[in-house]
Amino acid sequence: MAEVNAPAVDIFMKNLQERCEGLFYLSESEYPLEPIILEVSDTAAVTNADVLKLAGQPEDAPVEVVDLPYFLRNQTADVPDPDEFIQTMVQRFRDLQAFLLAQLQEVKVYRIGRREIQVYALGKLNQSQLAGFKTTSVET
Repeated sequence: MAEVNAPAVDIFMKNLQERCEGLFYLSESEYPLEPIILEVSDTAAVTNADVLKLAGQPEDAPVEVVDLPYFLRNQTADVPDPDEFIQTMVQRFRDLQAFLLAQLQEVKVYRIGRREIQVYALGKLNQSQLAGFKTTSVET
């Protein structure tokens, strides 16, 4: 197994933290985007069951997997006549999405549960680490 480049991981996480700072996922509620890094034995073999275990969710919890652009479609969409704040937020979500897609391999969004959905946007950072963000989406 290849060694993890700790300084590169630290730089990635610092950049991710800066991009997530102050961003909230808007659904029927709003929850912050929290940067995360998860240790796994081999990112090439990660399954939905592994993600449930890493997330501390029951093994029979429903899981829906979507791609990142689809998940962030409402946060990155053009808004008619946006004010400066909305323009800034849309651009920040677009920047976060571009950063994750450029820096991680095989980015997937795992939506776990019903109504109060635990969301994990994760990609392969290296052979033994998944990284991205987590948040909650309330959908009643």
